[in-house]
Amino acid sequence: MNDFEKLFKNIEQKLQGIDEKIKRKLDSIDAVVNEKLKAHGFGWDDDAEERFENGAAADFEDEFGDNGAERAGGRYSDFETDKGDSGVSPSDVSRKLEEIAPFLDKGTLHNMVEEFLYGELDMDMSVALPFLSDGDIALIMKKLLKCDGEEFKGLTVRDLLPFADEKDIDALFIKRAKAGHIDRDMMAFVSADCWHEIVKDYCKDEESTLNIDEFYPYLDDGDIQLLFKTYLKRQKKHRRN
Repeated sequence: MNDFEKLFKNIEQKLQGIDEKIKRKLDSIDAVVNEKLKAHGFGWDDDAEERFENGAAADFEDEFGDNGAERAGGRYSDFETDKGDSGVSPSDVSRKLEEIAPFLDKGTLHNMVEEFLYGELDMDMSVALPFLSDGDIALIMKKLLKCDGEEFKGLTVRDLLPFADEKDIDALFIKRAKAGHIDRDMMAFVSADCWHEIVKDYCKDEESTLNIDEFYPYLDDGDIQLLFKTYLKRQKKHRRN
């Protein structure tokens, strides 16, 4: 059994446990409500419900033939679907993964991240981000860095910003800035050291097309002074020429 199969087996077991707890809770609430309704002349009993279902199934059989009774109740349905032999579609599996993510342990979450990044797992990973370890967040950031910060399976840098390590954010921001692209969503998360590197590169490269003006609110006094001195030097140089 590979890691992916183990992951789904683990999820299936957890879901079964959750389903059973929810069922017991709903049954107890159902019983209390029913008793209160009976006290006022309402409510229901299981025998009456069973008689009603059998009667409805029989009526359906009369109209549609031998298979009618079986098809009347959804629980007995054998309809053909596009969900495959298991009766569960890929979208159903994705939804279940998203819902169970907050209850998974760190090891299982790591396996899920591995399958998302390097396997065939397709889901909305953004819902699981608050529960991932720093190492798993770093793995996802590394993948986005290789993609030059572009979207990967619906996941964007913006989704990771509140959870990512400052160094990973800096590395991606600098890489994109040097290519002339400013990711404005990242600007508030970039460190002072990162801004300093960008300012130094800008000052060294007179041909830079980077729009440095929009960075001013994020720069410290030292970097503002460095830019001011650079502008003065360039102005004097141009006047001499």
